[in-house]
Amino acid sequence: MIPIQYKEDDLIFQEGAYASGIYLVCQGLVIYGAYTEGGKKRHIVKLAGAGEIFGEEELFLKDYSSRFGYAKALVDTEVVFVERRAFLGLLEREPSIFLDLCERLVREIILLEYKLTCTACKTIEGNIALLLLALGSKYGVRDDKGLQIDLELRRATLMEILGISRESLMRALRKLTQRGIILCQDRRITILDEDRLKSLAEPLPAYLEGKLL
Repeated sequence: MIPIQYKEDDLIFQEGAYASGIYLVCQGLVIYGAYTEGGKKRHIVKLAGAGEIFGEEELFLKDYSSRFGYAKALVDTEVVFVERRAFLGLLEREPSIFLDLCERLVREIILLEYKLTCTACKTIEGNIALLLLALGSKYGVRDDKGLQIDLELRRATLMEILGISRESLMRALRKLTQRGIILCQDRRITILDEDRLKSLAEPLPAYLEGKLL
């Protein structure tokens, strides 16, 4: 296990790089995404916080050893790297860890299916509400104003997660702010009215519990 420190915006690995092992987040936050439109546009697939792993997709593919996507530190982050052969050996020795990994991969599949359904069926406001609720559930800190998402979220990051334009994002955030549902201050977002946000998002309970983020 090799501990590695990354600064905000540092690239951890690039799409197409050799997949030599997996990573465990000790502290901080990592975004995992892929390029579209011939490498001109990025789309964030998932976020990995403390206690979560990323880069595991290629572990069991004997005929494919390149990264499907890229990983980048969203904030100052510390990770632990585990070489592929060592991790597979651990799974052989510890069946319970293997079962835990299988459960996690199933959750990833459910999340992907759920996100595809939401993208197709929900409005932009509904998808933003869903994302903010999930982030608030996982990274929220309550204060006298409401539920503050304890992350500095760039607009570009939200655009990449949601797959929408800057104009669409800013218009939707402005509407939510004018209706008194959220408060945007620089890169911080506070949820002022969770009930109204939930009515827009209509989320699965497991999504709000952070089990599918």
